[in-house]
Amino acid sequence: MKIKQMYIGYTGLVLVGLKGYFIELEDEGVETNEDGLITTLMNYQNIIFYGKPLDAADELVKLIKKLIKLDSNVKICIMSDCKGNSNALIRRNPNVGYIIRVNINDYNEELLKWFNGADAKLIFDCNSIDEIDTFDMFIKEKELNKNNCFISTKNGELLTELFDKCYLLGINYCPDFKGMLWDKK
Repeated sequence: MKIKQMYIGYTGLVLVGLKGYFIELEDEGVETNEDGLITTLMNYQNIIFYGKPLDAADELVKLIKKLIKLDSNVKICIMSDCKGNSNALIRRNPNVGYIIRVNINDYNEELLKWFNGADAKLIFDCNSIDEIDTFDMFIKEKELNKNNCFISTKNGELLTELFDKCYLLGINYCPDFKGMLWDKK
């Protein structure tokens, strides 16, 4: 498994303000010793994998199973887009959750169904108020669990109008605080 960076931080999307240990998995990362990584991770109750975790699904599942075996209270969150392979992922485990960004123009249909069945939190990034109706139709057309679908934005100017529109349509709303506040350069 190749790791690009690791750090302690706070989540800014769906589970806002949750302190955890973040691990970015990327192709250009550095191969990491699994035993050393487990030793480090055992000190944290919330572990968030992001970047390209689906590319390392086989190794990641083995690591997660070892972590849960060592500490049944550990919470794992996998943040990814809706591309790649779902064959090795963990389904319906109370210790593992998924937050998945869905690009309705570029996604894996089979993977979307898998994440929907695994009760993943599905994030739809909204750049304009006009996109909400498109997301609403997509959610209905794909028969996604609306309770697990969230409209998100990094645009602070859209917050009020987006909130109102989501409320009227019955869609969850979650500002991307990490994108709006913490990732600003």
